[in-house]
Amino acid sequence: MSRLALIALVFAPVILHAQTPGKITGRVTDAVTHQPIPKVHVSCAVGSQFVGSLTGVDGSYTLEDVPAGPVRMTINLDGYKMIYERSDDSAQFQIAAGDAVTRNFEMHPLGRIYGKLVDRDTGEPIKGHTVSAVSKESVPGHTFIVPRTGEQEGNEFNIRNLEPGDYFIRIDRAEQGTFVFSPDVLSPNAAPNPAPQECYGQRWYPDVPRIEMATPIHLGEGETRSLKIPLQSRETHSLSGTVVVSGDAPRDFNGLPVAIVLEPSDAGPRQGSFAVMPAPGPFRIDNLAPGTYRLSLTGGKPPDNVRSQEDYMLAEMERTSFARKPPDEVFGDYVFEVADHDVFNFKAALAPYASVSGEVRMLEEDAKLPGKMVVVMMSTADFLIELKGGGAIGGGPIPIGGSAVESGRFHQEWLRSGEYWPQLRLPEGYAVAQVLFAGSSPRNSAMTVSAPATPLTIVVTSRPGAVAGVVRDSDQSPVRGASVVLLPDPFPDEVAPGVVRVEKSGDDGAFVFRDLAPGKYRALVLTGSDLAYEGDPGYLREQAASGDPFEVRAGQLVNVTLKR
Repeated sequence: MSRLALIALVFAPVILHAQTPGKITGRVTDAVTHQPIPKVHVSCAVGSQFVGSLTGVDGSYTLEDVPAGPVRMTINLDGYKMIYERSDDSAQFQIAAGDAVTRNFEMHPLGRIYGKLVDRDTGEPIKGHTVSAVSKESVPGHTFIVPRTGEQEGNEFNIRNLEPGDYFIRIDRAEQGTFVFSPDVLSPNAAPNPAPQECYGQRWYPDVPRIEMATPIHLGEGETRSLKIPLQSRETHSLSGTVVVSGDAPRDFNGLPVAIVLEPSDAGPRQGSFAVMPAPGPFRIDNLAPGTYRLSLTGGKPPDNVRSQEDYMLAEMERTSFARKPPDEVFGDYVFEVADHDVFNFKAALAPYASVSGEVRMLEEDAKLPGKMVVVMMSTADFLIELKGGGAIGGGPIPIGGSAVESGRFHQEWLRSGEYWPQLRLPEGYAVAQVLFAGSSPRNSAMTVSAPATPLTIVVTSRPGAVAGVVRDSDQSPVRGASVVLLPDPFPDEVAPGVVRVEKSGDDGAFVFRDLAPGKYRALVLTGSDLAYEGDPGYLREQAASGDPFEVRAGQLVNVTLKR
């Protein structure tokens, strides 16, 4: 017993020291004014344990009883850009037992755009519209518009927490299309279309129909802009026509209902109207503000518990994500424009869904197929893609689905007729060497899918190439942090996601691209203001044309030197 007691006494100080918590202190200041910011919520996470506190009037904070381990801090206050471990290197560090650590942070204030909508002629307030601040975000080869909305009351809007940059102001229509399903809507004896109503439709600041014509609003850090936007009133109109079933569709669809989604083509999904037509036949849509619309039709009984457009789109997403049986529905997609008069004799035809069936095989005869491969048919018009700052953007009536490759075979269903980019998700160490479709190789181009079981073959190589090099300036010094862009040669008119590759040069100016398919490439360097054009295919094509193409062979490492 005495020996055990002695051991316990010897190791007691060690045990007590290991359990001693640490402490983090510091100050939080405004990055523009350099003044302290009170009442900022500062917290840290170590594993599953959290410690939080608010800053005092002098901007100081203290986090007591912080356990030892890797610390992830978050500093958050409305009106400022949040600081967390992925946005600031100093917000992630290691703390030892009993340590006292000091961490000071500067918070960057966010901007605001606020104002009101009024009628241009009368000065009366315009209510019911949604105002968004739209920015352009880029990923390699693609530029997207990303809307941000805020508080809205009456004709007044207030869009807060905007980072510095250029914004376009979009005013989304309050009007909703009204569906009329009646056998006599096209009859000569039918009641006339309803009288036009006053409306404004979707507009862009300062009252133009398209973003290309809009005036951007530039916000500096923490800047506030006030806008009074006068809009000219217009008149609503109607569209009337017939939904028919194409000869390729099953005959029994003539008696089944048709789910209809109507949305402004430039406003993104879930901003329109949803209705169920009892059966294919004549229809009319009233109360349409001037603009361009997308009409998406799906024949067959809609899923249960569908009451709105959003419910319907969520049901479509669930079905296309998990269904694997052949489709038993038909569809139709149409885009039309309403200008200054009613639209008559509009015909929409329901056609069967398309599908793709094919194989994945190796280029090398002695190589085995890798595991966990997924084929994704990505629509050129509607696709989902991850953005640099987190999140994703996309659209369209049918979300993207994928099919696992089993024993070298795959089958992708629920495809609407149109153009698609075939994408194969591969593990590291492999690359797509060829895509064989209808006698051509659309590896970087789109293919048209319009029939059931469209054949497709994807050839994979286990010996991908690589490109490595250094970025140097005019004095031959290495350039750190430059964006090196690698493009296929020739560069396709429509760029599939993943075709444009981007890597940052290191401290020594070095960069490397791995897992490249054999073929020709061009490379260019973007720095400074040129970085804003990383998502512009036209700009990339123009800049890359000044450089010489080079070829990457299977298993080959190509070394290049690039000038800034």
